Amino acid sequence: MQNNIIWEGLNDESIENCNVLTNDDGYEVNSTISVCLEDNICNIEYHLKTNKNWESQYCKITNCYDIENKTLELQRLPGNKWMINGSEDPEYNGFDGLDISVTPFTNTLIVNRRQLREEESINMRIIYIDPLKMQCEPIAVRYTKLSESEFEYENLTSGFNVVLDVDDDGLVINYPRLFKMLQ
Repeated sequence: MQNNIIWEGLNDESIENCNVLTNDDGYEVNSTISVCLEDNICNIEYHLKTNKNWESQYCKITNCYDIENKTLELQRLPGNKWMINGSEDPEYNGFDGLDISVTPFTNTLIVNRRQLREEESINMRIIYIDPLKMQCEPIAVRYTKLSESEFEYENLTSGFNVVLDVDDDGLVINYPRLFKMLQ
């Protein structure tokens, strides 16, 4: 299966062209996001690999804004440890996954990975990635399944929360005030 999705960023004047490919090992995602920054266009590319359970295994993010492209690379190691830019980072030992700030796609990973029943919640520790600053930080999140097509996302670290509308594939259709699926 191959799925091509286009999201519009409502807050930051962005457009994302995301391609999700199903393979024997899981899922492979290639995406390009064009963001308007200070009247200039910044292109951010990410390549993400998951296993069949939608658990992130590898992520490479490239920020093409400056003359020199900046790259951030994350890889899950055995024992749920994480390597960032080639070095194991003990701060993220035991973390459940990734959240890339400039895309709604990483919400799909949790929605599809955790087969929650209605009104059931899951708390997780996530590596939050800001590709504009090329920085990672630890956050705690909670996802609650409200219905087959609605999930509440709560960032327990910042206090931010929102109800996400998803399609049958767990892809975000509407992320109020931030993202809207166009295709």
